[in-house]
Amino acid sequence: MRNDMKPVNFNMVYGIGAPNLWNRFLSQGKNISFTEVQNLHSTWKKTFPQIETYQVKCNNFFNSNYAPLKILGDTKYITSLKGRIRRPQISRTTQDQSFLNFTQIINYPIQATCTDFLKSTLLQIYYAIKRDNLPATIVLSAHDEIILECSPLDVGQV
Repeated sequence: MRNDMKPVNFNMVYGIGAPNLWNRFLSQGKNISFTEVQNLHSTWKKTFPQIETYQVKCNNFFNSNYAPLKILGDTKYITSLKGRIRRPQISRTTQDQSFLNFTQIINYPIQATCTDFLKSTLLQIYYAIKRDNLPATIVLSAHDEIILECSPLDVGQV
């Protein structure tokens, strides 16, 4: 069941319609009728109405804002919560490109804000290590994890 719902959960967040969702299932070899996919699609939207509210909010923000920097010209933009700016590729020549733009408009505020928080947290950890002279080193950050290296004897202190 979890694997069956992955394409639904992931793609619905980015605004996929029932026909494209059905094509995703079929391309993965899932034997599911279009009626079943329509039912999944409408049930998901009824269960998580806040997602559509968020999508509309992002799209409205994008369509009503212009870059404040002269070097960007009169170009629309999206931002992270901390204000990092991105100009998505804007081309309405094909339906796929339009979906890609919509996906960027929805995804960037989430991913960029998570990245902003990760960077802030890395700085806080780095300064705590220096300030408290902790015997540890930041080794890696991957997705939602920060990995430190230290001696097994120092784990409690770190």
